[in-house]
Amino acid sequence: MKKNLFVFLVLIFLSTLIVTALPASAEEVKMNHNIKSGLVTMVDATTDLSVTLNPKTTENYYPSSRQWNGIPSVITCGNNIFVAWYTGGPKEPSTDNYVVVAASDDGGATWIDPFIIIDPLDTSMRTVVPMFFYNADGDLWLAYRNWEVGYEGIRLLNADGDLALITHSAPQRLNGHHSSFTKPTLLKDGRLVYASGGADTAVFESKDGGNSFQLLANLSSAATGSGKKVYSEACIVELSDGTLWVTSRLESGYNGGIEQGFSTDGGKTWSVLEANLPEPLRGPGSRFAMRKLQSGAIILINHNSTTRNNMTAYLSYDDGHTWPYSLLLDKYETSYPDVYQSEDGKIYVVFDKGRYTEAGIRLCILTEDDIKAGKMYTEESRDKLVVAKANEEYADIISVNDAYELEYVKKVGTPSSEIRDRLPTEFVVTDSNGTEHTLSGTWKSPGYTEEKAGTYEIVFQTDLPAALLDSYNMLTIHVTLSEDDPSSGCSGSVFVGGGLLAVSVISGAAVLLKKRKRELKKI
Repeated sequence: MKKNLFVFLVLIFLSTLIVTALPASAEEVKMNHNIKSGLVTMVDATTDLSVTLNPKTTENYYPSSRQWNGIPSVITCGNNIFVAWYTGGPKEPSTDNYVVVAASDDGGATWIDPFIIIDPLDTSMRTVVPMFFYNADGDLWLAYRNWEVGYEGIRLLNADGDLALITHSAPQRLNGHHSSFTKPTLLKDGRLVYASGGADTAVFESKDGGNSFQLLANLSSAATGSGKKVYSEACIVELSDGTLWVTSRLESGYNGGIEQGFSTDGGKTWSVLEANLPEPLRGPGSRFAMRKLQSGAIILINHNSTTRNNMTAYLSYDDGHTWPYSLLLDKYETSYPDVYQSEDGKIYVVFDKGRYTEAGIRLCILTEDDIKAGKMYTEESRDKLVVAKANEEYADIISVNDAYELEYVKKVGTPSSEIRDRLPTEFVVTDSNGTEHTLSGTWKSPGYTEEKAGTYEIVFQTDLPAALLDSYNMLTIHVTLSEDDPSSGCSGSVFVGGGLLAVSVISGAAVLLKKRKRELKKI
């Protein structure tokens, strides 16, 4: 009886969710529902996700049935945001792995999830590593790998308008088993290039708008031997002088976790890939993301750690020689970032968060100015939007209920203890589930140099509950030491607290979120 009731409630919830986002008339929605013909289905009001579209799959496609989520990709088209990732089965790899696509037309506030499903019928196959990209003609592609078939892709049609009117082309083979683990790079000459994701790193090019890719060059690595290079997960960037720069993953942080090579003839020949690179071109030996922005700057999304923690965005304005700007995106366990810049200059960074704990897919929206400032402060920025989350017990801190000074301006020579000693050592915070927590801890000031002008961070150190995340961005004090004597001891200070504007806004968002959760539970 309980099982039947759950299925009934699931069906009602799914129908309500999709009907609110799509036209009521199924006849107006021209979508492909025959997964057997193309291995791809689009979701609308007629699609029942509480059953298995692939009869050989061990679980259904409803979000609550997914045990993990990971390896995402992001892109925008018009006002729509698309995020793809793969899931299914107890973990990856599994023959039950399949690809889903979520869509948002309101800046990431709400999502149609899933929007597209890609799943092979053969139990020996799995569909993995989805990746969005545009070709020179502006066609939007979603590439993915059918593990036993090869590198395939579909084109999203009408993707810049009403989500209900989007269709897709039939899947087509793009290459053999050499799929891309990062976005292909569109070169100035109109070619698309990518480096394969396997240990045998090779560069492939497309001269026909992404319809097919052919081998351009094989790359050799100085890192040889078992366990040193299993996945290349490489990025290619075209530098200002036309040189192609490839950076590639090494396993387990071997020799810094990243290696690089260069080509000066359009990708035909390459230097031997070398490792032991300077920061931030290091890391735990995991996928990173690197792209050239509209300004000419290069953005790098990588772990500032030897583990999969401290996901950070970096900027370089001199072709990767120096990286003077950085912004911490997530302090906790994250992996496999992807990055895309839309025509309006906004930067979208997606990654999986706690792949087997929270099982979340998170999206950050930021600008170059945010990275330069080292904090999300622009009107466009959005911090760790939830695209998907399998474990709702995990929650983010969304407000600090106690008042304290967030920023200080002091004269050079001010010891950090003068600030730390006046800060509270206990806070009451509210999480995204509406639950209050009392946190006790101490303030630390690593890198603080009282004799040197600059801006420093003082961070609240505490042992968080296992399912409570992301306190660092709200429990961090910024102290600017100036050579000039500030007019006031707290000149330029910004206050947060229970009755003040900053927290009022955040608390309002929490109320709306809690209201939305209550409404969903009623369905």
